[in-house]
Amino acid sequence: MLKSTEEKPNLRRYFAAIVALLLFVNPAFACDLLNPASITSIKDTKLLKFKLPISHKLLSNQSLNSPHIATIKNFVTSYDINLDPFLLLTNQRNLYISRFGPDSVVAFDKIIQKKIGVISDIRCLEANLLHHHLSLMDTPNDLTEFQAFILIKDNHMRIFMLSGKEDSTPDFRFIEPKLKKAQLAGYEMFGHLHNHFFYPENPTEDIGGTLIPSGTISEHGDLKFYKELMDKYSLKQAWITNGFSTAVYKASELEKLRTTN
Repeated sequence: MLKSTEEKPNLRRYFAAIVALLLFVNPAFACDLLNPASITSIKDTKLLKFKLPISHKLLSNQSLNSPHIATIKNFVTSYDINLDPFLLLTNQRNLYISRFGPDSVVAFDKIIQKKIGVISDIRCLEANLLHHHLSLMDTPNDLTEFQAFILIKDNHMRIFMLSGKEDSTPDFRFIEPKLKKAQLAGYEMFGHLHNHFFYPENPTEDIGGTLIPSGTISEHGDLKFYKELMDKYSLKQAWITNGFSTAVYKASELEKLRTTN
């Protein structure tokens, strides 16, 4: 859809912010620990707010010195699990095809063949948010998820992160008024991040840690939620991390991952 000429300055600022995030990263840059501006409790969930200047090193693949992530790595590798993200996807794909049939692995094949999404080492920003999530758990090995909404405006970034102690992402309805307020203030929802944990002792033999959105063979899960965020907030990208690698999916790619209506 064409935009009016009055909207062009906003578009220029938006794309300038995107360029700032995606600039070439100097390997000398270090990944520094980010401190939240505030931490509050909402029922059994912690809300962490971050206010940051946009910096391209946040999306660099520089490692964060996190004892919590190190504990996860030691835990997972003690089971002789290969952390190659494409091997993890292939192994889970084989489980799906044996249990649910060939239609269940269409999305897997698109990702494994690198037709959809980009998978790389975990980036500085995701490592920081995962670090803070794990720091709030009883033990870093707990089977828990967090989610974070990454908003940008001009050269500013705001992050609303929800950390809970359940095996699914915390309900975002509690903070939806804050997201709407930020939207009215001109913030764009650049990214949504959540984690997929490892479950080495899962009786089903599905050890998790795969970087594929849930809901590719049903009407529920991550893809349904992404659709809601795209409709309400024009979500630009969806990010999934397992603590070692991160997958980035553009909004235009997400619908292509759904294999059933």
